[in-house]
Amino acid sequence: MPDILLCCRYNISPDPRVSLYDQADLWVQELNGEDFVGGENPNLADLGMYGALSSMEGCKAFGEMLENTKIGSWYDRMKGKIQERRGEYKLMQRSIIT
Repeated sequence: MPDILLCCRYNISPDPRVSLYDQADLWVQELNGEDFVGGENPNLADLGMYGALSSMEGCKAFGEMLENTKIGSWYDRMKGKIQERRGEYKLMQRSIIT
């Protein structure tokens, strides 16, 4: 019974994967043809979404999400930016990292 209440209250599918796919596709729509929500470079929204999705990487549901949505190319671009450590130079300029 509580599951039904949550589904109705938050307008989500009883199958959590369907809701995951819907939200992933909504994220891709919000890109509006840009590489990132932040435009040419990621912003905090991109970073937050990447963090949430990367916590699922390696799980079966993550692979299925990539197969059933169009979020994979955005995720790969974000992963590349994260691995480049593009924000590190700004921290070094502020002498936070020595």
